[in-house]
Amino acid sequence: MTSATPAAAAFCSCSAGYLNGLRADDVKRLQRGEPLEGPEWRRLGYGIRYRVTDLRAWLERTGVAGGVMESRRREKPSAGPESAEAAP
Repeated sequence: MTSATPAAAAFCSCSAGYLNGLRADDVKRLQRGEPLEGPEWRRLGYGIRYRVTDLRAWLERTGVAGGVMESRRREKPSAGPESAEAAP
């Protein structure tokens, strides 16, 4: 079974734009003879398709079981007495 990019993105819980970006970067990697970082895809006459087995393999290869994502937010400075003592 194959999936179009939006369905593949939903299967992987990511955006279609993310898969498109990975595929664009992987085209350049293939031209340099480097391995793919994203899931394998197939180009058919009517668009790009992903096999479910390839999506699962990519998730297994890149995922962290039970992993916790680090926050991308900056730590907010504390407004407590510690910050007042640190100020010159």
